[in-house]
Amino acid sequence: MMDMQTGIGLPMKTVVQLGVPVFHGDREITEIEVTEPTLEAMLVTDDFGEDGIDFGVFTLVACTEYPPSVIDQLDEDDFKALHQALSEMRAGPHPSKGRFDNVVELAVPVATNEQLITEVTVRPMDIGIMRKADKIKGAIRKSMMVMTVCIGLPEAVVRRLHARDVAAIGDAMERVRLERRRKTGSRPLAGSPGTSTGPPQR
Repeated sequence: MMDMQTGIGLPMKTVVQLGVPVFHGDREITEIEVTEPTLEAMLVTDDFGEDGIDFGVFTLVACTEYPPSVIDQLDEDDFKALHQALSEMRAGPHPSKGRFDNVVELAVPVATNEQLITEVTVRPMDIGIMRKADKIKGAIRKSMMVMTVCIGLPEAVVRRLHARDVAAIGDAMERVRLERRRKTGSRPLAGSPGTSTGPPQR
């Protein structure tokens, strides 16, 4: 059972009631709050590929206050329910839904010393970006590198983007790619990487 707090401007949070309680030390846990992750939080998953139990466990470590020793105790159905909550976050309310251009208004603005970043403009990838990305190990690190170039922001800022905004930027990158193909009549390179820039979907 889930109670999802939504809203533009803040990370989404979801409370999942556990069917089977777990323990953190002597404390019994009957519910777990999941917070919409940033790219930086998801870095912990990069050593575990893009699938499998380890990836799933460390994804939840990144989005909750609990260590692997607690996540390991979860019943399979509760484990799946927590990941379903994350999937719903990524598909949650976003101010750029319905847009068809290369501008993404951020659901969760990012503050720097100089300004509050509320939107980004996406430029298309070129072969140079693809080559650099191909040499980077880890899906999250690769996403950060690609987005740093394609939206023109420092990595320190990109690391703080939340899941919904990462997904929206990925969608905008795909729109830009398709629009450029439409205008030029070009075809994608055989074996060229996809344009997904977000944490892998569960």
